[in-house]
Amino acid sequence: MTKVDHILAEVMELTDDERSELADRLAKVVPLVVANTGGRLDDMDEEERTALLKCLDESFEDEKAGRVRDLNTVVEELRSR
Repeated sequence: MTKVDHILAEVMELTDDERSELADRLAKVVPLVVANTGGRLDDMDEEERTALLKCLDESFEDEKAGRVRDLNTVVEELRSR
């Protein structure tokens, strides 16, 4: 289990009020991170960013057309390999 998995597990155990408080605090921190990185949270160049956005658009179209699979099923298949 990765650190992110642990964090997500902890977040899921929070009450609704605690999640709201966490979201409020993160909303204050994220703009600071963005400001300190020149507005970018990654080091992609424009060509890479364009390719990413194209893939995301295609993914949204797949979802709209019903070409999706249940995440839990996919994860189970990957873990069984």
